[in-house]
Amino acid sequence: MNNARALLFGSLHFFSNEIFSLSEYGNKNAVEDLLKWVLHKKGIIRVKSMSYHGEGVEHKETLFNVGEKLYFSAEIEEYNAESDSWKPYVANDLQVELVMLDPWVRTTLVKGQGSEYLA
Repeated sequence: MNNARALLFGSLHFFSNEIFSLSEYGNKNAVEDLLKWVLHKKGIIRVKSMSYHGEGVEHKETLFNVGEKLYFSAEIEEYNAESDSWKPYVANDLQVELVMLDPWVRTTLVKGQGSEYLA
């Protein structure tokens, strides 16, 4: 993967000065946000660190038993193009999915301190 992004529109009218200047449609904000996303100036996130372990164990394991409780933690950051730095990513709808053959687990991550999310 090379992190390439593409943006396709069915109409150039969306980018026209006529529609761009109409505040009731919000096209100016939408176009600016879309262009920032395409040019990698917005919407870039990374996982700074990630760990998981079983209940009662504080180190990373590779094998888990069915029904065993797992704890997952990840530090997720978002790129800020204006300051050319990474800041904590803030969201309340992140999910993690753990898969190894069958069964699988999908759960919502809970916001911790700074850029940390827990499950």
